[in-house]
Amino acid sequence: MRRAMMIGSASLALACGHALADDMFPPPWRGQPGTVTAGWDFWGAEGFGPRSILPGYYSANPGGLPDLKALASIDSNVYVHNALFGRQSVLEIGPNGLPGDIGFALRNYNGYAQLTVRAQITYYQGFGAPLEFGIGGIPDDDPPWQWPDFTAAVASDTFMHPDGWVTAMYEYTLDSSPTFHGFGIIFTEYPAYVDQVWVDTLAIPSPASAALLALAGLATLGRRRDRAAQ
Repeated sequence: MRRAMMIGSASLALACGHALADDMFPPPWRGQPGTVTAGWDFWGAEGFGPRSILPGYYSANPGGLPDLKALASIDSNVYVHNALFGRQSVLEIGPNGLPGDIGFALRNYNGYAQLTVRAQITYYQGFGAPLEFGIGGIPDDDPPWQWPDFTAAVASDTFMHPDGWVTAMYEYTLDSSPTFHGFGIIFTEYPAYVDQVWVDTLAIPSPASAALLALAGLATLGRRRDRAAQ
């Protein structure tokens, strides 16, 4: 179902003291300049949504917490369980069998042509699995957020946990955006159960910007060699 993802009006909750264990497929470029990493495993107090959740882990390079733009937004048709299926803080999406919205927004870097996104979603098998992602740039900071494009959720790799949970990894590249990059998850059926979500993004410079960066690197190397020769 292709719908706008709505951000809730609930106050933000910061996840502290929760282990993000299901980081099964970290990208090799994590931590490089122009990257963002955010992970969620705490969905707030038990009960129904809506709510907006800050990530339990967040890193932006360059950047950092003063430039924080990472948020999980869930609508009213979700329920947070303190414990379920052997895990702590589990998000049930669509508890009445009807679709529920969950969307994520992450900071972008200006001046970059494309963005590579790697998402890792840990869900409980036997219920709904990711079916489609609504992906793309978000034109402003205000709700509602309308995802401009939809793509099939085809997992690049999966890890089957012994407790019945599955971590699936998805990776795609799209045009960058001057504000937010976002994606919403649509599931094959409802209810669906999510424990953790990891998102990594890599900003890819345009060919012209890449050439300028390469020239700057060569100039720096030349200055170092001149100093060494003196």
